[in-house]
Amino acid sequence: MRQLELHYQPIVEARSGRICAMEALVRWRHPQRGLIMPDDFLHLAEEQGYLTFIDELVLRHACFDAVEIMQRTGKSIRVNVNISPHGLLSGRLLDIAQTSLRDSGLPAGALELEITEHSRIADERGARLIVSALGSVGVGIAIDDFGTGYNSLSWLKYSALTTLKIDRSFVSDLETDMHSKAICLNVLRTAADLNLRAVAEGVEGEAQAGHLARWGCNELQGDLFGRAIPKGEFVEKLAHDIPLPSSVETVALAQVAAHPPPRDHAGRVFDAA
Repeated sequence: MRQLELHYQPIVEARSGRICAMEALVRWRHPQRGLIMPDDFLHLAEEQGYLTFIDELVLRHACFDAVEIMQRTGKSIRVNVNISPHGLLSGRLLDIAQTSLRDSGLPAGALELEITEHSRIADERGARLIVSALGSVGVGIAIDDFGTGYNSLSWLKYSALTTLKIDRSFVSDLETDMHSKAICLNVLRTAADLNLRAVAEGVEGEAQAGHLARWGCNELQGDLFGRAIPKGEFVEKLAHDIPLPSSVETVALAQVAAHPPPRDHAGRVFDAA
């Protein structure tokens, strides 16, 4: 990819802290300015019409990297790849995904595409068709930054949807802001009602992780578990499978034991005071 490179951020199981997935995040290795974060160049790529090209490059390389990482560690893992609304509606996404899976040998179930909502999706019917087609071949679909974009609630009608990712803006102050806490709880309840995976982004503290685990969040992602790192470093991290700090799991389990959250008739948490 010439000056573009992929880094991978771990996603862990909320209760065990074991790495179960990784998110592919693109970086620009500028010859003079060094490593440039995506927020500083993707908007320029969008303005110049290169964003879909980057989406496709990242998707293909992430599939090959995921296979290499699994082969080198002997461990199964899911790879999450961000797709912009432009990439979603390019007319090429299904073909690129299927070709990347076939050429790399990655099972479709090990790939999840994260739909970002930084701009409005102009053709919702077209988006629904491509998402359904991706789901029909086994590719997972996640809504990134759920609750902050243009089309969040309408996405819930998509039968191919597999995951809701709670935005970091709600996670960061869930301990101190009643509104953020209520939003997190309601997203988790919605995910459970629709049989979707719930992933919390931006988890930085052990107490946050403990609360989210007790409330039924499936997976956690954030600096507490590691920043995005190059492929080689991720291989080492996964090979050693460094779990959550033991105190985090202890906090979560102690909270559950001391204050079991009320559940409805189906066993789902409906309150987490």
